[in-house]
Amino acid sequence: MAAFGVLIFNGKLTDNHTKFLIIVPVDQKKLASIIDNENEENNGENSDFYGSVLSLKTGTRTVYKKFFEYLNKINNSIKETMTDGNPDTNPDTNPEPTEIRDTFYDVPFTTQSPLGAWGDPRQQDGCEEAVSLMAIKWVWGENLALEEAEKEILSISEYEKSVYGIYRDTGAEDTMNWIIKDYFQYQNVELQRNITVDDVKLELSKGNLVILPVNGRVLENQYFLKPAPLYHMILVVGYNIQNQAFQAHDPGTQYGKNFVYSESNLEKALQDYYSGYHESITNTEQNMIIVKPYDNHE
Repeated sequence: MAAFGVLIFNGKLTDNHTKFLIIVPVDQKKLASIIDNENEENNGENSDFYGSVLSLKTGTRTVYKKFFEYLNKINNSIKETMTDGNPDTNPDTNPEPTEIRDTFYDVPFTTQSPLGAWGDPRQQDGCEEAVSLMAIKWVWGENLALEEAEKEILSISEYEKSVYGIYRDTGAEDTMNWIIKDYFQYQNVELQRNITVDDVKLELSKGNLVILPVNGRVLENQYFLKPAPLYHMILVVGYNIQNQAFQAHDPGTQYGKNFVYSESNLEKALQDYYSGYHESITNTEQNMIIVKPYDNHE
């Protein structure tokens, strides 16, 4: 049976006095219960949780964001207690794989212009927003309707413009920090620099998704309008050893779901870029964003 940790919030979480007793398993996959809510009158409008009992299946995404932040803190606290500050006392019994294997992950797909409004600059340059949205939907195990996708892509763009001053052509590091970590409040992501396609295969074998900045004019995709995008991002969702090919969600075309790119072609196309509207590419860095599933928190 999984060990359980207990955390009690007692005092002012918001403008009102609220107390929670939360019991969760160490692996964070299931919520045992949330009880003893002394502030039910406001229905959670000003608190971090709402209702006296909340399950993962019924919570809204806003709740998820705060909720998982607390679970992660609880889990880290429990791990420190169990190991007495020495991780060697509890060695990892499930080490990450070091061999490449066939992979494919079922990930919701959207183009960067879900309803075909390609004339909108926010969507015309919305590949970074689209791949981040698809990855997050995979993390939460949620579907993605076209109307919702368009609304989210526009919302992300407006958020970036409001907070950071730009929304077009965000490089890998800024895409990770501004969109995934900041807008979506999801922290289980990592930037890896100076990669090869072998690094992409390995991360897929570990159970992760990979977001790649690429030169779209090098990608062999017959559906791109000419000229193809020089600054582009794709979401890699699988790899086939026998065919030596990757499957990727390419938001730059309506035919981009599980699009197959050969290993050699993707290797040539790897190219990060500076954030800003069509900034000159003076470096040749090959970087990737690793998106890990929620239950793979370290």
